[in-house]
Amino acid sequence: MTFLIDSLNFDIEDFDDEVVLVNFKTGIYYLIQEKGVEIFHVLQGGVNLKSFEEFLFLRLTANEQDSFKKFIEELRLESILVQTEIDNTSLIEDINLSFDGSAQFIFKKFDDISALVKLDPIHEVNKQGWPNKK
Repeated sequence: MTFLIDSLNFDIEDFDDEVVLVNFKTGIYYLIQEKGVEIFHVLQGGVNLKSFEEFLFLRLTANEQDSFKKFIEELRLESILVQTEIDNTSLIEDINLSFDGSAQFIFKKFDDISALVKLDPIHEVNKQGWPNKK
């Protein structure tokens, strides 16, 4: 099956060494770090998960494979990684990923300010300011 990152329901901020995702419906935000960032970028394009896993497992140690499986499972459980028709699996061979035997695919979930995020989500402000009475 082919999957990609659900960019419709999550606001995604990509920094140099981490990715932050916010779900404004639930108020939950997520942090992706280390090799998880590189994997996240690949998943944004849409790939066949089984083919991608086979490609990666030729390059990963058993511990790295376990970390990767847990990472993917967490993305799927949180509905960040969703099924799609888009399939860029053919591009996998062009991906330049390197692993040193100790790669970690870090995924963290935070719900500590979910009530606040749902109450007053981040919003774009134009010249008229916010709130803007109409």
